[in-house]
Amino acid sequence: MKKAFPVVIALGVLSLVATTSAGALALAIPSSLPGFTPTQVANLALANARAKGSCSTESQGKSTGYSFSESTNSTPAVAQQFITFNSSSSGVERMVGGVVYAKLSASMISLQFGVADPTYANKWVAIPRTNHHFVTFSSGLLFSSMLSQVRPVGPLTQSPVGTLNGKQVIAIGGTANAQLGLSASAETLFVSAASPYLPVELTASGRADGVPTTLVVTFSNWGRHFSYTAPTGAIPIASTTLP
Repeated sequence: MKKAFPVVIALGVLSLVATTSAGALALAIPSSLPGFTPTQVANLALANARAKGSCSTESQGKSTGYSFSESTNSTPAVAQQFITFNSSSSGVERMVGGVVYAKLSASMISLQFGVADPTYANKWVAIPRTNHHFVTFSSGLLFSSMLSQVRPVGPLTQSPVGTLNGKQVIAIGGTANAQLGLSASAETLFVSAASPYLPVELTASGRADGVPTTLVVTFSNWGRHFSYTAPTGAIPIASTTLP
């Protein structure tokens, strides 16, 4: 996941649809979570997520004039993310050894760097921590960075058990996590209503640079092993003309 803002690749705008059925709403909170507050449910879900150590996320979205998607596999040390923007711009980012490696289409380079320079299109470019682009590219890639964006903030609400894509979940609502980059925002974290009580989906809405923006992120593959290596022949960004 990455911060939601229109100029750089973001989690984006998708109309949020209520997915909890009327019948499911009549169910009670599971007996295994007796008296848990919304804060306790959110904390439990994130603690269990951290214990798993890795996962996959799928993000889909739209906003005024653009749409995008992200598919990410995250671990504590390595990660890989495929991104698309308006179906015509694409790229892949990989983080290994504290360095982000990015291979972007020409149009994606223009979006990310603000210059139309196809010289490095579809070539691996290495972005180290010392480069000012590193924070933007690395945000949400590694497992800890991704999880830091998940929890809603402020006063939290809790729904009865409902059904989301065939799974029983509890919805924890609040204001969008600040790291998502949304103002005038709302966020709902759907937590599985059965052990091990992991995040299932995240939805958020608000404004990014004044543009109405929403996002939907689904979680899967908790605890799966992912392994990536640094691409060979990557060009150090300091050796390029990218600003």
